[in-house]
Amino acid sequence: MPESKDYEEHVRSVADESLDVFSKIADAAQSELDDTKIHSRFGDFANLNSFALEKARETKSRIAQENFASYRKLVREPAIARVVAKKNNGEETIYYICRETPVRIKHVANIRLASYRSPVGRLASLPIGGEHWLKGKEDSLYVMENAKFQPLQDAEGWDSKPTVLESSVCNLITVESLRAFLRDADKLDESDFSRLDELLREEIKSDNVVKGIRRDIHKKMELRDQPILDEYQDELFRLPLDSRVLLSGAPGTGKTTTLIRRLGQKLDVGFLSDDEKRIAGIKNSVTENNHSQSWIMFTPTELLKIYVKEAFNREDIPAPDERIRTWDGFRIDLARRHFGILRSASGRGSYVMKDSVSTLKAGLETDSIAWFDDFDHWQKTIFLKEMRRYAKSLEEYSSSEISLLGKRLLTI
Repeated sequence: MPESKDYEEHVRSVADESLDVFSKIADAAQSELDDTKIHSRFGDFANLNSFALEKARETKSRIAQENFASYRKLVREPAIARVVAKKNNGEETIYYICRETPVRIKHVANIRLASYRSPVGRLASLPIGGEHWLKGKEDSLYVMENAKFQPLQDAEGWDSKPTVLESSVCNLITVESLRAFLRDADKLDESDFSRLDELLREEIKSDNVVKGIRRDIHKKMELRDQPILDEYQDELFRLPLDSRVLLSGAPGTGKTTTLIRRLGQKLDVGFLSDDEKRIAGIKNSVTENNHSQSWIMFTPTELLKIYVKEAFNREDIPAPDERIRTWDGFRIDLARRHFGILRSASGRGSYVMKDSVSTLKAGLETDSIAWFDDFDHWQKTIFLKEMRRYAKSLEEYSSSEISLLGKRLLTI
């Protein structure tokens, strides 16, 4: 443990700065909300034809709505992390990471704001000493200090309850309340510094500062809010759009949270790379809107579906019922509305779904591997039979080159 005076002054400095930045971000976001400029105005489009005007209106309206939602969130939750990062040349920069796209703030020297969805946002998930390569620049950022916040505002002003702070000065600690720490620190004079380590070892009488990470007690049934993923979850959610990922883990390890965070980033066109936009077919505002509806998430039960929708709401991701489904409900909907197998209210379909009736032969559920092997063998047999038939047709073709291709296929 470092000398108590250095420790106390360092945490006080971080707390003072953080609460001040919270206030500036929230005030700037509120100012944007109050500014009439963010309302949709279409005078700029007077010379456009009616079709272009309508599309321009839709685009501007959507952007305005997204900005409103982002500003509202920043007013309630200005930042979720503070990171001190150093470049190879020794230059240090303080980053405040926001869950939403940040606003501009004035009069805060050497401080930058970044969305957690942005590449720089990864700094919040890295441990002390972790390296983040700056794409497009021959330079890296190294994490020197990291603080994770849970900001809140009450009648007394801004606070963070709790804050997990890690640095070379104080190692890893949890401060239950930054405001309470500042209030307690102000009561200590120079003669009290020798007592601080002793108080900390006893977890302080007020129990405001503890070594390590204090885990929150889960007080209600919901998916735990995890604004910042760990280093490995963070890497997964930032994988390219066309990546295929299998997440496996015990309950409560953050699988669903990682998927929701990944979905939020990939639906936010502003954080897609050019390659990802090409893969998604995003060329204009119309295709951008199509992309925002090009996903579906399955949950095993209706109860978990409710919790998942609440988690989507925390991330400000629109999640209507048609986007979050149980597989049971989805398969019945497919059979009824799309394939016409099950009988519907309109009279289509020949069959009625009865869950109590067994639809599988006896022994299939207990011997699923043999059932799969049998299906795989049948599928390959049909495939090869069709391939031989088409190769034979090619062999009999009048063109010698095509005929030779057919003979080669038959030989294979």
